Amino acid sequence: MSNPKINELISLAMITSPMTMNAILPEKSAILSREPTSLRSSMRRMQYLLVAPPQIPDTAIAQYPCFGVLKENADGFVYLDVDDDFIHELVHFIEPDGFVEPPYFGKTELVGAHISVMYVGEERMGNIAECGQVFSFTPLECKIVQPPRWDGVESAFLIEVSSPELDQLREKYGLEKYEFGFHITVGIKPKILN
Repeated sequence: MSNPKINELISLAMITSPMTMNAILPEKSAILSREPTSLRSSMRRMQYLLVAPPQIPDTAIAQYPCFGVLKENADGFVYLDVDDDFIHELVHFIEPDGFVEPPYFGKTELVGAHISVMYVGEERMGNIAECGQVFSFTPLECKIVQPPRWDGVESAFLIEVSSPELDQLREKYGLEKYEFGFHITVGIKPKILN
């Protein structure tokens, strides 16, 4: 059954800034505490996933190929290797807002620009036979998130993408649709330590 108060919070989460949501959610905590745990978790996640004001023009994003090669690293992390210029070139649009390149470059074991497909620790069925194959994606929108478990990072700037092919791949190996959506992390804003 739908709760109008929760629907109001969802609507607010879709249109407000992180600072505003931080102020709104504590005021509504009594409502959230009466809801099932899964709904409370979903509402807290919304605090971290908010649409950013447009900062990278669609025409700039459209310059880069919307496909990549599926790879798996030695740890079992499966990702779509995409053009590194998604980061090297597009980060310049968001540098004035304090964003820098994510730490994906410099050492041979780092993967560069990518779309995460399967994380280490996800229990999947079998070995990934599709490594080396090309998969396509469609850029959707830019978002700023506040990742709760990325040490030293205040926020990350993402290009969210859609890829039915990658959804099907996850499903083939017994995994659910990726909870936060496929994306390319273009930049991060480091936490300022006081």
